[in-house]
Amino acid sequence: MYNLVNRNQIHRHTHTCFKRKAHLCRFAFPRKPSREAKIIDENSPEFLQNGGRFCELRRAAHEKWVNNYCPEVLEFWDGNMDIQPCGSNEALAHYVTKYIAKAEPEDLNDGVKQAINRIRQEESDIQRKLFKICMRILKERQVSACECAYRLCHLPLRSGSRKCIFLNARLPDQRYHVVKFKDDKAIAYCANIFERYEKRPKDDKHKNMCLLEFAMNYEPYYRNRAYEPDEDIDADADTGVPPIRQ
Repeated sequence: MYNLVNRNQIHRHTHTCFKRKAHLCRFAFPRKPSREAKIIDENSPEFLQNGGRFCELRRAAHEKWVNNYCPEVLEFWDGNMDIQPCGSNEALAHYVTKYIAKAEPEDLNDGVKQAINRIRQEESDIQRKLFKICMRILKERQVSACECAYRLCHLPLRSGSRKCIFLNARLPDQRYHVVKFKDDKAIAYCANIFERYEKRPKDDKHKNMCLLEFAMNYEPYYRNRAYEPDEDIDADADTGVPPIRQ
C-alpha cells in the first residue's frame, strides 16, 4: 500500500494548481494535520482554506501532500483518485454537471474564434459557412481516448431503454410549425403529432384515447427513410396511424 500511495497519491504542484494567477494551490495543498476527522462549517474561513471541502480527514504531519483515497479502490485501480464525501444530492448534481459542462482550454477557444472570423469573411452562402464552422469546431475540440475509440468503432455514445417525446403544451395559435418546401417554394406545413392524433381511427380502441396515451404508444412511420429517427412533433410522416412502439 505504501508503494501505491507514493506512486499515485502524492500531490506535486503544476501550473494548473495556480490558475488565474492564484497564490495558493487550488487543490488546497499542503493539507494541514488533524488528529481527528471533523465537519467544517461552510461559513468559516477554514472552509475556504480547505478548498471548499466540508470534511477534514484525520491526517498526520508527514501526510500533508497525500491526496484522499480509499485503500480497497486504490489497490484495484492503481491510479490517482480524490475521495471525498458528498454532503447532499445538490452537491452531487453540481459535481457531475461541472464535469459534463467543462469548457475547452482557453487557447483552443481563441483558435476556434479566429477560424470562425475568417470563415465569416468568405464570400459564400450561409449554409457553406455554417458547415465549415461546424467542421472546424469538431476538428479542433479535444476528446478523450474513450470517445475516440467509440467513434472509430462506430459505437453509440449513448443509449437508453426509454425514449423521450416532447409535446408542445402551448395553445394552438402559439405552437410553431415547420414549413415544407418544394422547388424552393413553401407549399405546406409538415405534419405533427396533433394532426396525427386528430386523424386516428375512431374505433373503440382509439376513440377515447387521450393525446398522451397516443404519443406513448404510437410513432410515425417514415416511408422514404432508411432509418428510424427520434420522435419529432413537427416531422413529416405518414398520415395513417403509426405502428405501435416495441
